[in-house]
Amino acid sequence: MLNLLYKRIKYEAYWGVFSTFGGAYSSLGEGYLEHAKNAEKISYKQLELAYTFNDPNAICRCKLFLSFSFVQQGKFNEADYLLR
Repeated sequence: MLNLLYKRIKYEAYWGVFSTFGGAYSSLGEGYLEHAKNAEKISYKQLELAYTFNDPNAICRCKLFLSFSFVQQGKFNEADYLLR
């Protein structure tokens, strides 16, 4: 039981860090392609974490974040595919 609690606390901590950095890079990604690419990498890390914990709400949010980074990079087909 304690191990599960510890894992959940670490999950929330990592989620917060990824969200903070991902949001920052995404914001800068509006004007700089390199930042949009970094936001994409962070979104993939978040998605991996969400799948590890089988968190369906987090998985949906990650796909949204990832698709937004695709749009910033002009990858419209990838964004469209991901959101369908």
